[in-house]
Amino acid sequence: MTLDQVRTLHPGGIERMAEPETEYRLVVPALGYPKAVVRYYFERGAGLRMVSFSFPAKDGRVDPATGDVSPMKKAEARAMRADLRDRLATILGEPTLEVEGSDMGIQWKLPGEMVGLLLPRRPQAPDEAGVGVTYFKE
Repeated sequence: MTLDQVRTLHPGGIERMAEPETEYRLVVPALGYPKAVVRYYFERGAGLRMVSFSFPAKDGRVDPATGDVSPMKKAEARAMRADLRDRLATILGEPTLEVEGSDMGIQWKLPGEMVGLLLPRRPQAPDEAGVGVTYFKE
């Protein structure tokens, strides 16, 4: 997929160039949630390399200009991660890597691709976390 194709499918995003890649960012509904910051990363000469989704807290805010999302309490983040894990498993099959009871990432390894479900922690706020999904093209 090219940047022009993404612009056509999702008009109105914010584009940022930082050699050797270009980021195209917008706020849209994603994976059954009303809003997420979606970032498409394109590498010069290689096309689309990565897509990331960052989810805000329920009724949380999103800053389209920066891509920042409001953090959530760990319990909310864990519940969202469990829901997203089930949604992704319906699409991709069972994960290829998952550590039960851990906040580590969950991964799906596909031919030439990988999808990760992350629960990033916030060192400055230990009771908060984020939830993100990342698609990598290898």
